Amino acid sequence: MKKDNILNAALQLFITGGFQGTPTLKIALKAGVSNGTLFRYFPNKQELINALYMRCKDSGINAYKDGLEKIGELKDKITYLCENAIKWVTLNKQDYLFFQQFENSPYINTITKEEVTKKMYFLTNIIEEGKRQKLVKQVSTNLILDIIFGIVYASMSHYIENIENVEVSKYVQDIAEFVWDSIKI
Repeated sequence: MKKDNILNAALQLFITGGFQGTPTLKIALKAGVSNGTLFRYFPNKQELINALYMRCKDSGINAYKDGLEKIGELKDKITYLCENAIKWVTLNKQDYLFFQQFENSPYINTITKEEVTKKMYFLTNIIEEGKRQKLVKQVSTNLILDIIFGIVYASMSHYIENIENVEVSKYVQDIAEFVWDSIKI
């Protein structure tokens, strides 16, 4: 409970104040704990930001994967992933904003990044299968994933900024079509 309160407070404060502008004392006060309690859970601010980053990524990854194993065709999987991404960002706007802010931060350590890469391997498997079936361009899988993430993340940001003006099901279909058209043979 205290750990979750600390992470929730840190999420809100890091989004508005950044890493340098968010002292641990401010996080502890917002979480309703002492600074000493915060340091019992997280030995330093970098450990805290890495734990928060991992929690946000886990939330997104779990949402993207939810029910994916029931989808057969590659193009349908792409559409489903796009749909899940938009659903996730709708329900987890702060997680997404944090992730966007700290995705390339020097405060996110190599161990955390490697753990995220392992958890995202299901996407690599999907693309590799598409390449074996000659459905996806025969270029670097990492390049394909970068293209997919570029389109999806830009779309998620646009969606957040224009949420009241977006017809969701059409938007998801449009994103999926852009992704599919970018990677298909």
